[in-house]
Amino acid sequence: MNRAAAIQAAFTPHHADALNSFLRQARRALTSDPSSVHVVMGNEACDADSMVSSLVHAFRHPPVTDGAFVLPVMSVNRDQFALRCEVSALFRAAHIDIEALVFQDEIDLLNTPCLRLVLTDHNKLKKDYLNLGELVVEIIDHHADLGAHGHVTGAARDIAFERNDSGGHALVGSACTLVAERISALQPLEATLLLGVITLDTMNMDAKAKKGTARDDAVLKRLEALSLVPRDDLYSWLVAEKFSPDNWATFTFNNCLQYDYKQFESSGIVYGCSAILVPLLTFWTKANHDPISLLEAHRVRLQLQFVLVQSMVQSTAGPKRQLLLYAPDVRLRDALNRFLNDAPLQLTPLDLSSLSVVAFDQANITMSRKQLVPLLDAFLATYVAKM
Repeated sequence: MNRAAAIQAAFTPHHADALNSFLRQARRALTSDPSSVHVVMGNEACDADSMVSSLVHAFRHPPVTDGAFVLPVMSVNRDQFALRCEVSALFRAAHIDIEALVFQDEIDLLNTPCLRLVLTDHNKLKKDYLNLGELVVEIIDHHADLGAHGHVTGAARDIAFERNDSGGHALVGSACTLVAERISALQPLEATLLLGVITLDTMNMDAKAKKGTARDDAVLKRLEALSLVPRDDLYSWLVAEKFSPDNWATFTFNNCLQYDYKQFESSGIVYGCSAILVPLLTFWTKANHDPISLLEAHRVRLQLQFVLVQSMVQSTAGPKRQLLLYAPDVRLRDALNRFLNDAPLQLTPLDLSSLSVVAFDQANITMSRKQLVPLLDAFLATYVAKM
């Protein structure tokens, strides 16, 4: 029996009975005119951490008022779910009812009465939902605090990130760590889902990656004692699904831009960053000789000033990162180019045979999007002030 088959055999439909019952009841309740809806949702990239943290937190959320219900919402459209290869594989192996999940295009949050919002894996609502900011009642996150939803304070504002002069660092490697810390008695399926995501986010506590913390380590040790699948086997399988060349070969250029996309606004400058899992050259050649037109269409559609694409791939020598910048405004592009070269990314130029983009090999693999964005925010504030 191969690894994938062995892992799938470790799950039975019975393990998912309670979770699926919760999901089906919550989905049915959408049409029953509830007195109150508490929506739990992750960030717009809707990666494994966002999906599992929102799902498990909603499932184990403390009881709310009579007539209210708690609903996890996956913060992408349903047709984008298949792009999350590792999450799709994990949910299907675990017998989670995919049809019972609610995706963002299946609920009109802007017109949902008596709505309350719980944010996991982010601390500021995306642009489409900014008018709902006053409805946020809880935040569970490990990214730099963007200062939004200031009425959420105390224990309800759990943002495990510490700022410093060099940008700052997360106090945990995964929002799922924060969710697990809150639950005293986890069931095997919950423990397995959380374990898988935290190992992905921390690269299974690889010291070279510097992604995990002592808090992650403590939670992982607790979870692996409850998990249906051995930790190392689960991690290896999820990594194989996430980086699968066969899966990524089916992605278009635009699929890559959509896969793990986040949008930011800093000092009035709006930009987007896509994290992809293929080399930049592979991504570039998916565009059928016209990548600039596709990048420009992506930028215009989302009303961005510039676009970043950060690539990470696994190799026999360990993870490798690359970075691409597209900004049609030459002055902004030149300023960003200088900033990126001065930042602790350890960049060397990468030739993509286009004067409209700048691209790099990034030697400092610990500088992910999470670490880069606070530095970008500080730079853009200075850039705008000098304009």
